[in-house]
Amino acid sequence: MREYHEAIRLKPDSAIAFYDRAIAYYSMGLFDNAIKDYDQSIRLNPDNSAYMARGMLHYKLGRHDQAIQDYAQSILLNSEYDYAYRLRGDAYYKKDLHKRAIRDFNELIHLRPRDPWAYFSRGLAFRELGLHDRANRDFDEAARLKSN
Repeated sequence: MREYHEAIRLKPDSAIAFYDRAIAYYSMGLFDNAIKDYDQSIRLNPDNSAYMARGMLHYKLGRHDQAIQDYAQSILLNSEYDYAYRLRGDAYYKKDLHKRAIRDFNELIHLRPRDPWAYFSRGLAFRELGLHDRANRDFDEAARLKSN
């Protein structure tokens, strides 16, 4: 941590230094400090990785609304970033927003049509909506892709 503090002291406008220190704070379980450093990294250079990392931390802490916002920002920066759709879909699912989760899983399937996890997750959301035939088709596709 001394090196991170020194790097930030010497170059307080370094987004990467704040980002790296946030990762260190995270690994130490100092989540509030990590969030503050991700915030500063984003202020200095709003990029995909900082939004995604902060979103994952919010998700881990059960702050699904904040996680969804961060994943949405990541998607705005790069609409082809499939992992952001995956994680935002998960967060929507956790909030029982299954139709929104399905939209994100649809986009994930569009970007990664051979991803069994995407079909399985969408199947879970369909099941929650009582759309069992559609859920079963997705579960079957996930199993087929997984066996390949």
